[in-house]
Amino acid sequence: MKLYDLKTWVYWLPALLVFVAVCFAGMYALDVSKREHQAMERLHVSQELAQIRVQLESVVLSSASRIEGLLAMIKLSPDLSHADYDTFASQLINDYPLIQNIAAAPDLTVKYMYPYKGNEAIVGMNYMQIPTQAAAAIEAKTARALVLAGPVNLLQGGVAFIARFPVFIQDNGDEHFWGLVSSVMPVDLLYEKAGLNATDLQLAIRGQNASGERGAIFYGDPVVFEQQPVLATVNLPWGSWQLAATPLLGWPEASPHQSQLILLFMMLALLLVVPSLYISGLLIQRRKNQQALVEALQQAERASHAKSDFLANMSHEIRTPMNGVLGLTDLAKQETDPDKRQHLLDKAHQSARLLLGILDDILDFSKIEAGKLSLDPQPFNVRDLLRPLIDLYGPMAQKKGLKLKFDIQVGAQETLISDAFRIRQVLGNLLSNAIKFTSQGEITLSVKLKHPSANQVFKPDWVCLGFSVQDTGIGLSLAQQQRLFQPFTQADESITRQYGGSGLGLVISQRLVNVLGGEGLLVSSELNQGALFSFSLPCERSDSVVDTHQGVNKRLDYLGFTGRILLVEDNEINQLVAKNQLEKYGLEVVLAHNGKQALELARQYRFDLIFMDIQMPVMDGYQATRQIRQFNSSIPIIALTAAAMVEDRQKALAVGMNDHLAKPLNKQALIAILAHYLSASDIRN
Repeated sequence: MKLYDLKTWVYWLPALLVFVAVCFAGMYALDVSKREHQAMERLHVSQELAQIRVQLESVVLSSASRIEGLLAMIKLSPDLSHADYDTFASQLINDYPLIQNIAAAPDLTVKYMYPYKGNEAIVGMNYMQIPTQAAAAIEAKTARALVLAGPVNLLQGGVAFIARFPVFIQDNGDEHFWGLVSSVMPVDLLYEKAGLNATDLQLAIRGQNASGERGAIFYGDPVVFEQQPVLATVNLPWGSWQLAATPLLGWPEASPHQSQLILLFMMLALLLVVPSLYISGLLIQRRKNQQALVEALQQAERASHAKSDFLANMSHEIRTPMNGVLGLTDLAKQETDPDKRQHLLDKAHQSARLLLGILDDILDFSKIEAGKLSLDPQPFNVRDLLRPLIDLYGPMAQKKGLKLKFDIQVGAQETLISDAFRIRQVLGNLLSNAIKFTSQGEITLSVKLKHPSANQVFKPDWVCLGFSVQDTGIGLSLAQQQRLFQPFTQADESITRQYGGSGLGLVISQRLVNVLGGEGLLVSSELNQGALFSFSLPCERSDSVVDTHQGVNKRLDYLGFTGRILLVEDNEINQLVAKNQLEKYGLEVVLAHNGKQALELARQYRFDLIFMDIQMPVMDGYQATRQIRQFNSSIPIIALTAAAMVEDRQKALAVGMNDHLAKPLNKQALIAILAHYLSASDIRN
């Protein structure tokens, strides 16, 4: 069931609505808390800024009032001497260190200066000749009041505020302008005295030359004025400054109680949402259970149908060669002509091999599905790889009147490394199908070196070996190709009825190609236009020289062995077959019908090798092996069983057996076991 199904979301909707409501409530509470905190923060900044404003106004007015006495003295004695001026000015500066120097400028020309030292440059200068001070001097005269200029760069060096006082003299009832008295206050001292450097606020001041909010910024970072600051006006005797302040770290983005509020609303969400989710979950689970029951019923019906089809198909496939075996052997029993009897036995043997091939297909498929198929990479020559296929399928194609062609574009001496047996198994399946589904024309098997695809990564010493099998048979439609690699199926039921087959060959071939490192089988076909099956495999180049002599396996027929064999087998027919095969190679064979008899014989007599069946009455092969190993750890014990899975071999080795042979016995495998554990000799003579 898909959880994003519309009907499913109906069950989740109450919990979702509760969650959304809690989220909105939490967001609203956080916003209110944030705004309240910001308001409190602005109030704090406003209060602290007000204190700074008062201190600035106080410092400036205090500086101005300090020299009002000097103005009075000048009005009484306009032509005072330098000595009198210095005496009076020195006392003012000593009493109030914020004032750096005091100058008097009759007719706007600086005549008096205290202290003189360090300020020589300004003495004798007319304010009208100093561009940076001329406007302020005229403004003070016009305003007839204290005018604060600055910050300005002083001629004598440094940056300061200059407080200029106009002086008007009464002479015989007439008033005339005498000049200006100026006090210089260094900016650093004024800022320090006003407490600008001792605050936890970020400050900025604008209004240079007392020009108010329209003036230039002369203190602090100009950005402060862009951050929604708290503003305050510093009133000066003539004009004003504008103060701006923000918290040192900026305005808070969140309330200090944000974490507590989030936690609170999370708990609230849990308290409200969890029960809603639980109820919704129960409803959804009920719906899932109902749908699962429906799907299980449908799957069971499909499985039952597939099982019935599979059993019917496999029953047909197994019964066909089995019928051949039984019918041909029955005819052979009645036949008196030795040549005809031999011909019937040969046909029965072919049917038995066909039956074994079907069982091997089922076994291979189960191994691949379980991920337990093991490979045996060995050096091989391409021509040697194909020679058994030519010998096997050449006569089959010739019997149907088909041409079987082999197009080999690989060097005769090229030696590669891969599992040649499995490659031959894939090619055999493809050739078998091509012959089966082709009634006239030809079949071509091609092998060549090719460039790997973009998805294949190869080492420098590896090559890509390409295979293809092309026929002129019935071909496949697109729909049939889509069903082609499904287990136990063929292109359609009519093909199964007409041509037979277990439907495992191509599936196994597809999986084998993947296990060997290829990208799978590719199919190119049209209905009634033949088919082309192809695949490519990564193969490592080898410097080894492969022995291409074909008589090696034939020489095994001439081997003889020396030794006494204990054959443990409960089935009389299997006893007869195995005993005759072993005696053919010159071995002495002693029979045991179950594990208990084998155990007693192994205690009493010496044997060179034990072939041990697994499933037997009284005592099975596993139990017998364990007990034999308690008193004889050296004798080779070989599992001889129809259980041919990888896990069966592993289980046999785990209980103490040395090797594993599957029934029916393969002659080459049997000889290999005997040659490994016994002494061999040539018995051709």
